[in-house]
Amino acid sequence: MAEGGLPILEDKYLNEENIKRITEIVYGFLPAPARILIKQEHIETVIMNAKEQFVAFLRSGMEEDQENEGV
Repeated sequence: MAEGGLPILEDKYLNEENIKRITEIVYGFLPAPARILIKQEHIETVIMNAKEQFVAFLRSGMEEDQENEGV
C-alpha cells in the first residue's frame, strides 16, 4: 500500500459513519429473537475491534515491507 494509503482507507471507508451503516445492516439481518439478546451497540463494538485489528495488521505488513526494502 502506498505511503499515506492507510489513513485514506481509514478516513474514506472505515470511518464512523460507515461503521454505523454496517452495524445497522448486520442488525437488520438478525431474527427478532436475537435482537432481544444482541444490542446494536454490541455489534458496533465487534466491528470497531475488527477495524482496529485489521488496521494493525495492515500497519505491520507495511512496516515489514519497509524493512525488506532496506535489505
